[in-house]
Amino acid sequence: MPLPMVVDTPFRSEERFTQQEFFEWLQRRPAADVNHYELIRGRIVMSPPAGWPHGSLGSRINARLYGVVERYGLGIVQDSSAGYDLPSDAECGVGEYWIVDPDRRVVTVYHWGDAGYGTGERIHSGRIASHALPQLELTVEDLLAD
Repeated sequence: MPLPMVVDTPFRSEERFTQQEFFEWLQRRPAADVNHYELIRGRIVMSPPAGWPHGSLGSRINARLYGVVERYGLGIVQDSSAGYDLPSDAECGVGEYWIVDPDRRVVTVYHWGDAGYGTGERIHSGRIASHALPQLELTVEDLLAD
């Protein structure tokens, strides 16, 4: 008999956890818990699982990234659900991140600089230029295709 799916609303813990405590806490979660958990500055942050169109967009981006990374021998590509033990964005060298808004049909690209990430570049159509991976050929239209 399948287990009922556990889906909660987003939350952030008030209590602080170490990486080891967080790992142990995750191991005690029920198997039916499909929520996404992160440890950010010692606090557990939970968000519900990605649905459509988020899952579709993520798959499309990962497929394109994988193709470029494989072709140029640049390393590995993993989905965000793989789990990571990383310091903050700036500390681990995240030089670029994207926010994709399928409702407004816009991609905002943020590049790390002397003043932080800044306000980002909003791209409504055409090629999404990646400083981190200039070999990537992806347009807003390709990304948001129905």
